[in-house]
Amino acid sequence: MAEKTITTTPSYATVPLKLDEIRVAAVQMNSKPVDTRDPGKDINANLNHMLFLCEAAFTWPPDPRPINLIAFPEFTLTGFDTMRTREDWLRIAIMVPGPETERIGQKAKELGCYIEFASHTRDPDWPGHFFNTSLIIGPDGKVIHQHWKAYYNFPGAGCLEYSTSVHDVLDAFVERYGWEAVWPVARTDIGNIATFVCSEGFAPETARAFAMNGAEIIIRSIANGGYAYHDLPGVGDIRIRMRSDCIASDLYGIYANSDGGAILIGGKHMVESAGGGGSMIIDPSGLILAEANDTREQIVHATIPIASFRAKHQVPRIRTEIYAPVLEQHPGYVPPNLYADYLPVDAQDALEWSLKHLRE
Repeated sequence: MAEKTITTTPSYATVPLKLDEIRVAAVQMNSKPVDTRDPGKDINANLNHMLFLCEAAFTWPPDPRPINLIAFPEFTLTGFDTMRTREDWLRIAIMVPGPETERIGQKAKELGCYIEFASHTRDPDWPGHFFNTSLIIGPDGKVIHQHWKAYYNFPGAGCLEYSTSVHDVLDAFVERYGWEAVWPVARTDIGNIATFVCSEGFAPETARAFAMNGAEIIIRSIANGGYAYHDLPGVGDIRIRMRSDCIASDLYGIYANSDGGAILIGGKHMVESAGGGGSMIIDPSGLILAEANDTREQIVHATIPIASFRAKHQVPRIRTEIYAPVLEQHPGYVPPNLYADYLPVDAQDALEWSLKHLRE
């Protein structure tokens, strides 16, 4: 009988790399909350500031090498308030593509880099829905990647927000786009990049799913997600989870957080340092390559040796069959498709709707 050949060559799809090493930046941006009565003015102000920070990433600290990838926090353009109704969010959420992505695309083209950010978005194919979406715009100025927040890791979907997640319309989503779109990976000439938002990272399965789909770099856009050097119970451990994800799935990671000022709870401002800070770049051993040392606006940079990493990188090699039966025996406590036939009008309605349907 012929001997079976075992290959160590990465089996996931890629495109050729244009560089052996890439420089990446995590921008700790402090967005301003958006007035729902006149959202355009505040969104434009946040957008102008975002574009300024893109340029600032190239100028400080001084370095002759260009930056290839810039990552921003959650709520980059829209801020956040638990008091917003669905009508408010539909006024605030941006279209993709739209005027905002057009301007970000122009800056990406001008700088010759990829720009990742997270924003609430709308889609004409999903009337009445709004989404918490992470996006990548390429150096050609075009949106090359979108990922809706896949699920919420809370007792009820409306505890903090109630934008439509993939899980909330799972059957319709998969029917339209396929399972590959649930955990999408952008295959670019600087590496395979996956993006996700905030509470998706509370479960290690998120990074693992992206890794299984061929990710090499994961970006987590978050707001109020942890501190540098201050690992507070229930808050700072979010940073530890991100480092653990990189170790467990052999990934580089970019963690972009804000100062917390863009978050309003019940219409009231948080203090500036509430859960903010700690933006960082991590290697596959969990080592922090660079991190923000306080909650103010900062930009941290690091170099990723993407070519040498790819040469030895593999998707996680686990004995899937021994885990799958256990997972199948334990359906999620929140059932899928909660927003298939009903769209809550506000956060309280969303919370009551999800609690009503929780599994035992």
